Formats: sequence, C-alpha cells, structure tokens
Amino acid sequence: MATAGWCFRHCVGLGSTFTGRSVATEFSAIHKVRVSPCCRELSTPPRKKQTKDDPRYPSSDAGSHRLPDDELNVKAQQIVLSHRPIAGSPVELEHFSLQPLDLAAQTSHGCIPDNKVLVKTLCLSVDPYMRTRFHTDTGVEYTQPFEVGKPIASAGIGYVVLCGDGVEGYAPGDLVLEPFDGWPWQTDALLDVDSLTRLPPSLSALIPVTDCLGVVGLTGLTAYFGMLREVSCGADDVVVVSGAGGATGHIALQLALQRGATVIGITGSDEKCDVLRKSLGVHATLNYKLQTKGSLTTRLQDTLSALGCSQAKGVTIYFDNVGGSISDDVIQAMGPDSSIVLCGQISMYDSDEEYPPPVSAAAQGHIDRHHIARNRYIVLNYLDEYGKALSDLCQMRATGRLKSHETWTTGFKNAPSAFVSMMHGGNTGKALVSCADPPLMQQVRTSSLKNACVRFFIRISGKNVSQQHNTGSRHGQSIAAVGCERLLGSTIRYRTRVCAVITRVNPWKYLCRHLQCFERTLAESREHEDN
Repeated sequence: MATAGWCFRHCVGLGSTFTGRSVATEFSAIHKVRVSPCCRELSTPPRKKQTKDDPRYPSSDAGSHRLPDDELNVKAQQIVLSHRPIAGSPVELEHFSLQPLDLAAQTSHGCIPDNKVLVKTLCLSVDPYMRTRFHTDTGVEYTQPFEVGKPIASAGIGYVVLCGDGVEGYAPGDLVLEPFDGWPWQTDALLDVDSLTRLPPSLSALIPVTDCLGVVGLTGLTAYFGMLREVSCGADDVVVVSGAGGATGHIALQLALQRGATVIGITGSDEKCDVLRKSLGVHATLNYKLQTKGSLTTRLQDTLSALGCSQAKGVTIYFDNVGGSISDDVIQAMGPDSSIVLCGQISMYDSDEEYPPPVSAAAQGHIDRHHIARNRYIVLNYLDEYGKALSDLCQMRATGRLKSHETWTTGFKNAPSAFVSMMHGGNTGKALVSCADPPLMQQVRTSSLKNACVRFFIRISGKNVSQQHNTGSRHGQSIAAVGCERLLGSTIRYRTRVCAVITRVNPWKYLCRHLQCFERTLAESREHEDN
C-alpha cells in the first residue's frame, strides 16, 4: 500500500477540479498560500511555536526532539488483538484488549526517531475489509493480518504534536491522514511521515476533513471506480445496490442516480430505507430482513414492475457489497448481458473461504445462461487515476451533489464496539470513532466556507452579525454576501461571474471553485488591515 499512500498524499490537494491545472501543481500551490486564521481555525489546532521555554517543542538548534513529559506516557492507551476468532464465527468484544502504551519504549533514549512524528489520534475509520485481517491469512495481497498482542490498525486522522529530526513540511498542529490501514489504534503514536498525508487548511473550507476517510477517501474511490469504470452506468440501466446503507453503498447509489439510472437499494432496516429514499432520492428500497411472503427475488421483480422496468431486461447492474443469500436472490432477477460489480462480501468475511466466494448453484446457472459478467474488483487497480477521481468526488461533495452520512462512536475505548456494531449493520453510512475531546473534534467536524466567510466579514466590518441577524437567514446571508462581493470584486477583477453568483441566497457552494484565490484575497485583506 506504499504506492496507494503516495498517490493519496499527492492528490489530496484536490485543486485540479477548480482551476484545471494538474493535481501536483495545485497541491504545491495550496501549500504556498498563506491561509487566513478564519479558515485555519475550522480545521486544525493552532500551531505551537517551538521555543526554548517549552521542552516539548525545542528550537531547531536543540538537536534531538524529545517526547513530552511523563504525563503523556501515563495517559497513552492502545487497543490490541487479544486472540483470533474461530473461523466462521464473528469478531466480538472479547477479541480486543485495551492496554496502556509506553511510547518511550519506541524511542531512542526518549528522543523521537528520525523521519517520524508524534501524533494525537482524533478519529479512526471502521471498515468491513478489516474483518479479513483477523484471519491468519487475509486472502489478499494488499493488506496483512493483525498480529496477536499488537495494535489494531485502520485509516485515521490526527494532529502532529512533535516532529523528529529530518522531518520537513510538518509542524505541531498540522492535521495528518493515513488513508488506508496504517494508523494504529493508539491515543498517541509515533508514525513515519512517509505514510502520512498533510491535510491543507484550505481543505476544510470545501468539505469536512473527515470526508477524507469516507466520501473523498478510499471509500468514495471504491464506489467511484466500481460504478463508473468497472461498469459504465447510464440512464438506461437498472441498478441494484446491496449494503446500500453502508459507507460505500450509499455513495455508489448516488453516483448511479447522477447518471440517470433507476436505482434500488437493499438494506437491513426500515430506518435505513427511509434515509435512502428521503435523503438520497433512491427510486425504491427493500428491507431484506422484513418478514413477508415471497423471496427477495420475487419482491425485487415486483419492484421492477412497479417502477415500470421491463421484466425481460431485468437488473442490468448489481453493485454487490454483501454476497451470500442476498446476492443469490438478486442474481436471479438479472437480465441478459448484465454485470455484477463484486465490491465486497461482508456476509462472508467471518469464514475463511477463498475470496471471492462462489455463489449458489442456482445463481451460477443463471449467470452462465444469461452471460452475466462477475469479475473481482479491486480499487487499487486504478491507482493512476486517483487524482482525477478525488477531484471529482471533492467537487461533487463541496457542491452538494454527493451527501455523506456518518455514524459516530464517541471515545477511543469504544472503537471495538464500533467495529462489532458495523459488522452487524449498526451503521448508516460511514462508521467513525471520535477519539478526542468533544471541543477539538467539533472543530475538525465543523467545516463550511459559509462559516469562514461570515466570521471574516464579522471581523472586518466590526459588526456582530450573529447578534443582529441570523446568518442562516436570507437577510443575514445578504450582509455577508455584500461584503464578500465587495472584497472579491475589488481585488480579483476576473471573477465577475463569481461576484454575480455570490448574491444568491445560498452562494457558498459556488466559491469552492475559487478556493485558492479566495484564500489569497483573505490574506491580502488581512495584511491591508494590519497596515
């Protein structure tokens, strides 16, 4: 996964969506931009200056960088694999163990090793693929089994506390991301900088930074390439998504809806069905746990008829996240020359069968008779295209065309409960664990360019708009819009179109296309104000 990590680090700038330049060029440009404090406070803890008075942040001439005081070692904790589950049985809480962590043992005489940073964990990702890592053999080449007695690991976000010698481009307070499986389940960790991605402060003006673990991360990439590249979803397609209420499923069905397809979501509760229909606009949903007459195949065929779809044509694309009996039933409703995107098989992960597991004899017979394509899909096959895909996903998310649902579990020690619940379908959308104090996590999860604009104009105008007017109302937004229009119009001449758009009632989503220019404008105005 070193290649995947490198690609994500160089794509997370996400600027190519907004200006048309290459991702690498935009990523470099973002780091050169001076970011206004009103943007920065939405995303990162304040950077701490390294001074001689603070032993935790020594000056550059102090040589080796030492760990913070012993209080950190007392509070540090980790969650390790206590023992492996028996093949065929689920992972339970007993398979995890919360233990104290001695960070000093990972250092050389208390000094942070070269090319490493000390990070504080803010949030952890919980994903179905992790279940395969509890086996002695994952069955895939891109991730390795967990070791008994060693920390569980996943994707994660945290902030830098201290940097070791030789570390460039990172400073205390920077938000950092490990996008796949290399963030250990520890409250504090020493991580190699080569495995991390620094999240630019400007990112939080576009999307919540936690989207980098979901809709604008590997989860979103999995849905993106599965729905748009493995198959070319279009307006003539009838798409069925199983596990539609999960992290990948609820993104995949939105991408299909954007292409004009007829979309049916299969999930395991009435509550999730309501979310899919009312929030995401799915044409129909099926609760596979609902006790009714007839098989899931029959119910699916009845649904197709109710939607006016041809029975002969049947389902044309099946985005399979679950496998097992659900997939066997869906396959029976598929038409000739249709396609199965074999994304995940969560119902089969407890077993140690070879991946992908076979379908039933009846389903396989239907596949053979109707020439249905069922091929293994791995998102890592599209590494070279991650840049454009991340830019597309970020733009769709920032402009409101992609919604992201999240299920949060609070408290580092509750991460095992989040995993067990997720494996039993307890999440809607992306499952995440908040590991930091509530105020800090609120800063990380609160993110909108609207808030950045309003805070800035409150500051420069000297008016307490939040007390005089509700900034969410038409009048309150108009005040901020007038200020923003004046600022942008006086400093950026070529942005006439943006100035025209910004007077609308809810203009904030359009500004994402001009984020870098906006940041420079804020910085210029701040310098002018200071002078």
